[in-house]
Amino acid sequence: MASDNPAAPDHSATAATTAAAAAGDISTGARAAFDAAVDDYLHQVYDEDPAEASFLGLTEYDHQAKELTAAAFARRERALLGWLDRFESFDLAPLSHDQQVDLNLLKASLGSRVATRDFEGWRRSIAPYLGNGVFELFAHGNRPEEEAVAAAIDRIGAIGDSVAATKANIDPELADPTMCREWGVRNAAAQASFLRQGLGSFVADDKLRARLETAGAGAAVHYDDLAQWVGELADRATGSFVFGEARYDAVLRIGEGFDFGAQDVRRMGHEEIARLDAEMSTLANRIGGSTDWHAVMAKVSETKRPQSMDDMLRIYRDETHRAQEFVRAQGILKLPAGESCKVEPSPLFYRAAIPVASYYPPAFFGPPTAGQFNVPFTLDTATDEEQVDRLRSNSFLEIPAITAHEAYPGHHGHFAILATAGLSPIRAVLGSTYMIEGWGLYAEQMMGEFGFYETDVGRLGQMGTRIFRAGRMVVDTSLHLGEMTPEEAVTFMVERVGLPEATARGEVLRYCMRPTQASAYLTGAMEIERMAARWVEGGRGTLPDFHLALLSSGMLPLGVAAQAIGLS
Repeated sequence: MASDNPAAPDHSATAATTAAAAAGDISTGARAAFDAAVDDYLHQVYDEDPAEASFLGLTEYDHQAKELTAAAFARRERALLGWLDRFESFDLAPLSHDQQVDLNLLKASLGSRVATRDFEGWRRSIAPYLGNGVFELFAHGNRPEEEAVAAAIDRIGAIGDSVAATKANIDPELADPTMCREWGVRNAAAQASFLRQGLGSFVADDKLRARLETAGAGAAVHYDDLAQWVGELADRATGSFVFGEARYDAVLRIGEGFDFGAQDVRRMGHEEIARLDAEMSTLANRIGGSTDWHAVMAKVSETKRPQSMDDMLRIYRDETHRAQEFVRAQGILKLPAGESCKVEPSPLFYRAAIPVASYYPPAFFGPPTAGQFNVPFTLDTATDEEQVDRLRSNSFLEIPAITAHEAYPGHHGHFAILATAGLSPIRAVLGSTYMIEGWGLYAEQMMGEFGFYETDVGRLGQMGTRIFRAGRMVVDTSLHLGEMTPEEAVTFMVERVGLPEATARGEVLRYCMRPTQASAYLTGAMEIERMAARWVEGGRGTLPDFHLALLSSGMLPLGVAAQAIGLS
C-alpha cells in the first residue's frame, strides 16, 4: 500500500519494481538459455543427419554422409537421453508462448523416441541404411549443378561404408525373415537400379551427368552385394517386425499427446469402415445400379479415366486450378498472395519408388523454392498395360480427392502458409505425420462438405480414399500388436477396402516396415475434425479461422498443436 506522506519513499512500489526487474531478468535469462539449447540441438541434428539438412535447404552439410556404425547409433542414443533430460529441466513459465510450444514439441518428439528406442530398428532391418542422401541434393533445384554433383559423388563414395555397417549391425535373431526376403532384397536392388539408371535425370550438363553416372555405376555393386546378403540373411533370421503395443501407445500418447492407444485406433478404424461401407453401397447403387461399390468403382476406373500420361497431367493441372479457385471463393483458407503450386510429371527418380501422386515441399532454409505436386507418370520403359493400370488408378473417381489432398487446401496449402508464418527453426525440423497427413485427409473430407465434389463419382472416390485409410488403421495396429499376419492383412485390404492384391501386398510390407505411419492419415484427420468442432462450438471463431490457426502453428503433433492454438 502506498504511503499517505508524499515525501516518504514508496517502499512497496520500489519492492514491486525490483521484483518485476528480477522476474524480467529470470525470464530473459531462461528464454536465452532455451534458445541456446535449441540451437545446440539443431546443430547436432544436422551433423548427425546431413541429408536432412540438405533437404531443408542448408548447404554446409552437403559433402557429409550419415555415419551408420554401431558406435554412431550408440552415440546418438546417448545424446537422445541427454537432450530429453536437458529440455525437461526447463520450466515453461518464464518462456514465451512460442517457446513453450517449441519445448512441448521437443519433449513430445524426444520422449517418444526414448520410449521406443529398445526396438532397435537399426539392428532389425536394412531400412535405416538405404538413404544415401543423393536425392536431397537435387530435390529443390536450389544448388548449382556442379556443386550438387560434387556433393553427390562424395555421398555416393560413402555407400560402401554404409553397406559394411549394415552387415555388421543387423542381428539375425531380431531380423524378420519375411521382411528380409520380400522387402529388403527388393529395396536393395532398387537402390542399385537407381544408381545405374536414375542419376542422369538430375543433371542437364552432359559432362557433369557423365561424372555422376560413373560414380553411381561404381557404387551400385555395393547394393547388389547387399541384396544378395539380405537374401541369405532371410534363411537364418528368426526375429519379428512386430513393434508391440507398448511402443505403439508411446508414439500415440507421448509423441502425439493423444488420450488413446493402439487398440482404440483399431476400433475407430473398424467403425469407420462399417460407416463408409454402408454409405458407399448406397452411392454406388445410384451410380451403377449395384450396391457392390467395389465393382462399381472398378467399372468407373476403366471407363472414366485419362487416356494418356499427357492427358492425366492436363486433367490434374486443371483440377489443381479449380481447387485453388474453390478454396479462395469459399474462404476455406487464406492463401498467401502470390503463392502457386507447380504441377509436373513426377521426376524420373521418383517413378519407380513412388508410383502414386505426391508432393514435396519447398526448402525451409536458403533461397525460396517452389512446392511441387508430382503427377504419377510411369517409367519411360513401362508397357502399354502398365500405363493403362496407372491411368485406371488415377480415374475421375480419385483425381478430385487426390488434388485436394496434395495441392489445395492439402499439403501445398499447408506449406504455403508455413512459408509466411515466421516459425522457429525447430518447427521446420520436427514434424508429425499425424498432423501433415492428417491435414491432407481432413482436407479431402472438408472440401466435400463445402461442395467441391460435383458428381456422385467424385464423392464415391473421396469415400474410397477414406475407407482405404480406415483399413490402414485396422491393419497397421493389428500387425504391430502381433494379432494379424501379413497374409491376413493382405486379405483384409483386398476384401474390405477393395485394393488389388498386388497393391495390397506392397502396402502391407510398407506397414510392417514403418509402424504407426500408415494409421496416421485417418487417425490424424479424425483428431483434426474433433479439434475443428471444439473450435467452432466453443466460439473461438469460424472454421476458416481454425484452419489458418492450425496450419500457422507448424507441423506439430496434434496434442501440441491444440496447446498452441488454445484448445487445451
